[in-house]
Amino acid sequence: MKKAYFPASMIIYTIRQIQSNSDTQNEKPIIYTAIEKEAVFKGGDSKLNQYISQHLNIPESAHNFSGKVIVNFVVNEDGSVSNIEIKQTIPIELKNEIEKLFKNMPNWTPAKSEGKNVKMRKIFPVLFSGNE
Repeated sequence: MKKAYFPASMIIYTIRQIQSNSDTQNEKPIIYTAIEKEAVFKGGDSKLNQYISQHLNIPESAHNFSGKVIVNFVVNEDGSVSNIEIKQTIPIELKNEIEKLFKNMPNWTPAKSEGKNVKMRKIFPVLFSGNE
């Protein structure tokens, strides 16, 4: 059976909050250099790994795929996951499954800055070892 590995210790993050101006349609990103609390999957890294292991359906067309897939996404102020991006070239069926997995993921505990929930960009590597 094909295995996927999820090194939670490799999660890298940046924070971005979109500030809207009611007079214009322009969006101005606010980049935080320090936060009070980063966004975390409820239950921690072990629960995140368990969720991915149990819910990622690897399509038959991708069973021989080996490598690291970098998933970029945003944890919103309400803990939902959005803006899911996979930039590298991988089998389209696998890409669709990974995007679906992250889209349907349970809400996270959102990041906090200055006592308010803020959006936070996360980067998560998913490692595939091919047929085993």
